[in-house]
Amino acid sequence: MKKLIFIAFLSISIALAYFIYSGVEKNSIIMSQRNRILQDSLLIVKKSSEIEKLKADLLALQLENEVMKDSVKQESNKFALVLGELRSKETELEYIFEEIQKQKATRKLKDKEYARNEANVKYLIKELVKFEDSISKKAEEAEGGVEFEANAAGGFDSDNSDEVSDASYSRTAPAKTTLKVREINIVAIVNGKEIKADAISLQPKDKLKFRIALAAFPESSRGHVEVTVRLVEPGGKTLYNPFEGGGMLKVGEKEIPYTVNKDFEYSGSKNINFVFEKGSEYKPGKHFMQVYLDGKLSGATSFQVI
Repeated sequence: MKKLIFIAFLSISIALAYFIYSGVEKNSIIMSQRNRILQDSLLIVKKSSEIEKLKADLLALQLENEVMKDSVKQESNKFALVLGELRSKETELEYIFEEIQKQKATRKLKDKEYARNEANVKYLIKELVKFEDSISKKAEEAEGGVEFEANAAGGFDSDNSDEVSDASYSRTAPAKTTLKVREINIVAIVNGKEIKADAISLQPKDKLKFRIALAAFPESSRGHVEVTVRLVEPGGKTLYNPFEGGGMLKVGEKEIPYTVNKDFEYSGSKNINFVFEKGSEYKPGKHFMQVYLDGKLSGATSFQVI
């Protein structure tokens, strides 16, 4: 009986020991699996963090790329503006060069003729100085007029000068009437106020006033003159409107557009005013103004629109 009890107790102990061992082993496996899962989870979290960082870096690179694109675009626009200005200047220079070539091609007086005319003018001044005291003032004015004419001819080339005398000039012949542009001023009329237009910002509603001072030689001269104004904007285009006084002017064999013109009677010096209203946006840059007297270029100036 004791043997049976012992055997039974031993069997139960063995079974209990096996059960306990099996449970511990299973728990160990489960813990090992949990540890692996936890490690995998940590690895996934780490990878997710790295992915998020990569996404943030990519977004930052995209933003930086957009900023660079904007910067490149701005630089490109600046270069485009500079190129436009250069092309405008090139057009203006080509126009000026063409005008110079035309004046040279139609030159009436050669170097020897200039020297001969200078001698004749000096003689004329000498004779005028000898006049009676009652007309000495007129002689001084005539002398000043002759000097002005010589300066004007040098500034606008011989295409716009008048001969004082030729080889057959008589010492007793009267001086030929000469009319020249003495001064040009341009003012802007902004909100009813006149502002000198050297460098100025203009709106479509603003007007321009052209003030032209003419000088006649001799001072006592009287006559009729057609004064034509041509305003050229950057790029070489003439501003003119046929409904606002604009038209075409024949210069040599060519017709050119003009901005405004009018016929005037003069007696000695004459001050002339023109008012021009474009009615649309002004191009920024240098504008050129030319003044023609009876179809001959006699004066020029410029102003800047900013």
